[in-house]
Amino acid sequence: MQGLGQSPIDDNKNILKSSTIEGFFSTFLLTLKLKTLIIYNYNLEKNMMMNYRALITTLCLGITLCAGATERARAFICADDGRRHVAVFNEAKELVWKYPAKKPYVAQLTAGGNVLLATGYGVKLVSPAKIVLWEYKTTSEVYGTDIFDDGRVIVGECTTGLILILDQQGKKLSSFKTQYKVGGHMTMRYIRLTAQNTVLGGHLGDSCVREYNLDGTLVHEFKVASMAYVGIREKNGHTLVSHKTGVTEFDDKNNLVWELKDSEIPAMKCQWINTIYRSQNGNIVVGNWLGYSNKDQETPLFEVTRDKKIVWKISDTEALKQVTHYQELNSEQLALFSKNTKE
Repeated sequence: MQGLGQSPIDDNKNILKSSTIEGFFSTFLLTLKLKTLIIYNYNLEKNMMMNYRALITTLCLGITLCAGATERARAFICADDGRRHVAVFNEAKELVWKYPAKKPYVAQLTAGGNVLLATGYGVKLVSPAKIVLWEYKTTSEVYGTDIFDDGRVIVGECTTGLILILDQQGKKLSSFKTQYKVGGHMTMRYIRLTAQNTVLGGHLGDSCVREYNLDGTLVHEFKVASMAYVGIREKNGHTLVSHKTGVTEFDDKNNLVWELKDSEIPAMKCQWINTIYRSQNGNIVVGNWLGYSNKDQETPLFEVTRDKKIVWKISDTEALKQVTHYQELNSEQLALFSKNTKE
C-alpha cells in the first residue's frame, strides 16, 4: 500500500535496492563458502602430502647425489643412537629391518650371520630373527666391540679403561688395562681388531688411537688433531683414524699420508665425525654425529673420495639422525633380514 507522500517510483527504487542488497549478500555468502571449501581442500591435501612424505621418509632415506657423481647401489646396516635403533636398508634405501636399542653404538653383522651390538652398558649378540643369543652387561659405559674369527668378542669398557675378551657365549675370559691420561666418560670410544692380532682403541680425551697387544702392551700411538673415535687397520697396513674434526691416514711407519678436515667440506656441516667405513670403491663413508645440533635436514652420513669430493649424502634426519656405526651388506647378507618384520 502506498504511503503518504510516497510515489510508485520510490517503491520501485526500494524494491530494486532491497533486491540488490539481497543479491550482494547471497553472492558474498556463496563466495565465502567456495573460499572456505578451497582452503579446506588445500589444507586436507597439504596434510595428506605431509603424512605421505613422513611415511616415505620413515621408510626411505633422502639420498642426494652430488654433481658428476653416479651412485653404486648399496645395502647397509647401521646403528643410530638418535633414532634409538639398529636399521638395515636395501639398495633402494628402503628400511627392511630394525631392532630397538636405547644406546646403539656398534651394529656389526658377523661372519656367523648375527648382529653384534654395543648397547651403551654392555654388548649382545642378536639374530636376524631378533632373538638375543647372549648378553654381557656392565656398569661401565661401552661404545666399542669387535669379534674374532673364532667367535670370541672383544669389548672396550670406557669408564673402567678396560679391554675385555669374552668367549663365544659372552663369558669373560681375560682383560687388560689401557693407557690413558683423561679418564671417565672421555677414556675410550670404539675398538677394532687388526690382522696383526692387536687391538686399536680410540682414546677420546687423549686425542689419539693406541694399538695394544692382547696382553695389554702398547705397540703404537696415533696422535690426531681432535678427540679420537676409531682406528681401522687397512689391508695395505695403513691406519685410518676418525676424530671430531676430521679423518687422518697413517702409513705403517706412523707417518701421516692423507687427511680430511671438516673445514674442507663445509657443506656437510660436520658436528662431530665419528664412524668411518672404507667402501669397496676406495671412498670413505663418514658418520656425522648430530648430538648437539637437533636440527632437521642436517647430514648424518656421507661418502667422500680421496680428493675430497662428496659423492652422496643423506640429509633426511627423519630416517637417520645420529649414525654411530655403518657397514655395507652384499645381497646374501641382506637376504638374512628379508624374512623379518620392520618392527
